[in-house]
Amino acid sequence: MNVTDTQDADAAEYVIGLMGHADRIAFTEQLKKEPALVQSVFAWEERLASLNIEYHLASPPDWVKRAIDRRLFGKPATVGRSTWRLPFLPTLIAAGLAAVLVIFSSQLRPNSPEYVARLEAIETGYSFQASYDQGDQLLTVTPLESQRPENTDFEVWLIGDNGVPLSLGVLPPGGQINVRSDVSIAQGLTLAVSLEPLGGSPTGAPTGPVLSAGILNDV
Repeated sequence: MNVTDTQDADAAEYVIGLMGHADRIAFTEQLKKEPALVQSVFAWEERLASLNIEYHLASPPDWVKRAIDRRLFGKPATVGRSTWRLPFLPTLIAAGLAAVLVIFSSQLRPNSPEYVARLEAIETGYSFQASYDQGDQLLTVTPLESQRPENTDFEVWLIGDNGVPLSLGVLPPGGQINVRSDVSIAQGLTLAVSLEPLGGSPTGAPTGPVLSAGILNDV
């Protein structure tokens, strides 16, 4: 079955990270039932992947940040100067990103995830979509086609440059994990999901098969 134009637009918002929490949960439920919609999500991921190629850190003047906050939220920011990650893309890529944002969002959503990852299946039938909101330190991991066997748990792991997996916890029914304040999640790190006994790994390292893994990218 082909997806409708509305569903394709929803898939784009899902990939960009513009959906609200309730809409994202509802859309994830659709993905479990409609393979064509999953393919639409894959297609948008491929189309937008090139937009992450060139990024530089920049510190804009304070008045720029205040003006943006006033336009979005009706009042100036109360926080101090911060370093933003701004895209300085080639003209064509910047225009393409602007077009996507104009089409699929009437306003910026302050609670949108800052990092996303597609955890591709290592074991057949297990794939996940992950998003991380740095402000709330909230990681959402959603099974796309995975059925957890009885008497087991999905456990989520963060893998840094040293290759050592750090447990972020057992995946609860709602798919949301509050990340500890001493854990730093950033672009380029790997998320993985393993199948563990109920309650999680007893050793602090994966004991069951690693089902899927993916790299975190900026939204």
